[in-house]
Amino acid sequence: MPLKVSPAFTRGRFAILPYYDKVQSYGDIENRDIWEYDLNFTHAQTRMIMMHAWELDEVDFDYYFFDENCSYQLLSLLEAARPSLHLTDRFFYHAIPSDTVRVTVVSPGILGDINFRPSLRTRINWRADGMSDDELALALAITQAGFKKRAAELATYDPQAQARILDTAYDLRQYRYNRAGGDRAAHALVSLDLLRLRSQLAAGETVPSHHATGAAPHESHASARADFGIGSLDDTAFAELRIRPAYHDLLDPPTGFTEGAEINMFALALRGYESGSVQLESLEFVDILSLSPRSRLFKPLSWGVNVALRREWISPVERPLTFALSGAGGLSYALGDTALTYALAQADVLVTDELSGKITVGAGPAAGIVWRVTDNWNAQLGAKALYFPGDLDHTLVEYSLEQDLALNHDWGLRLSIRQQGISGAAVTEAQLSLSRYF
Repeated sequence: MPLKVSPAFTRGRFAILPYYDKVQSYGDIENRDIWEYDLNFTHAQTRMIMMHAWELDEVDFDYYFFDENCSYQLLSLLEAARPSLHLTDRFFYHAIPSDTVRVTVVSPGILGDINFRPSLRTRINWRADGMSDDELALALAITQAGFKKRAAELATYDPQAQARILDTAYDLRQYRYNRAGGDRAAHALVSLDLLRLRSQLAAGETVPSHHATGAAPHESHASARADFGIGSLDDTAFAELRIRPAYHDLLDPPTGFTEGAEINMFALALRGYESGSVQLESLEFVDILSLSPRSRLFKPLSWGVNVALRREWISPVERPLTFALSGAGGLSYALGDTALTYALAQADVLVTDELSGKITVGAGPAAGIVWRVTDNWNAQLGAKALYFPGDLDHTLVEYSLEQDLALNHDWGLRLSIRQQGISGAAVTEAQLSLSRYF
């Protein structure tokens, strides 16, 4: 049985639930890929965990998103069975789930086997990779109208192809019902018909097994990163120190992370110029970007949000510290197995004393390509143009080329070249940074 830590506002509690129930909830309903880490505990230690969880049932404790969160509390539960572990002592100001898993992996004698459970959507995509357009079209038609109207067409395929089509149709029905609901009785009847027909085919598993490999979360880079860089802005040299407590951007090594997902929190950048002045370049409170590639079966939207203090070009010569709130939405597509392209509509709200009205709102397009050149080399090409009416009455543009080379698991080298500022008067910024993950 799994142990679940459920936050309720700023309170949390343990609950003991059937394991299959949580696997279905996460994998088939919420469509999360699951990595299982088996505990290498004795029967007595496992019993101690269960007894301690039982006595904590209905007991509330303080829940904090950044440090004393679900993953942190699970470490404390392991310590109840093995007090000598001291796992929670290794976390001070934040506890990222991948970091807590990494701690258990490097601690000898805690873990046994590590297994991967793909989500329902992942299994559908894997199977679809080996299907023709006609097979997928028939699976979609059966999903929507049932197989009886398509029985003759289905019979034209060999048994293995029929199995792929029926399995895909069944899984798509489950996926859509889990997301949108509907008439439960009607859904059950159609699903049962599909299963009955599928059982008459001798073909076995239709999901390619070779896809079930990949990097586990503990193999990812550490969540915190420090960068020291040198560069120039419009021929003015500078040095920059950037600290990012958490936890991944699109140029970081992708091992163990979801493709196209970016989450940065409280990233601080300080910049010192050759004149001797030191300035706050930016403070990103939250930066989230979700580039979910669309496929033949799934049509997700991509989106992003950013809340930050950052320097913006208010005029060709002024770049004051500005509060900025950005939101974006659009589409993204995979280009083979190594690249992702996106096109978004973006809107920014800028607040600064340098504007007579203190606030301005602009909007425009943003697009780019993220390319995994090799396992250790990532590149991103981007462009955006936001028009701000009113006080500014100009278009802010940015064209960028960024590359990141992973030197090893803990060190990286990043090069960025940007042209940014007011359209027609943009300046060039170049920077080379050494990154340390910790």
